[in-house]
Amino acid sequence: MQVEIVQEIEIRQITAIDLLEEATSANSDAGQAIAYQLRYDGGQRGDMLWFADIRRAGIALGGNAIWTDASSPEDAIERVLSDNVTG
Repeated sequence: MQVEIVQEIEIRQITAIDLLEEATSANSDAGQAIAYQLRYDGGQRGDMLWFADIRRAGIALGGNAIWTDASSPEDAIERVLSDNVTG
């Protein structure tokens, strides 16, 4: 599977409900969330929520989000695709 970041989006534009709930109720220790629209499998839409302050991301590709610690949004995608999630 190939996944790419399409663009940064506003939190309210997230389509994955569990990511949206996490973004709107996130603990202040997590810092400010950044939301990204993703594209995978020939045009399917996914979402990513990235917390830079704690280096953690949630990625939803057509289902519930998978969470991982990562050094960057790109690293988070790589970890989810290689099933090397931590945290």
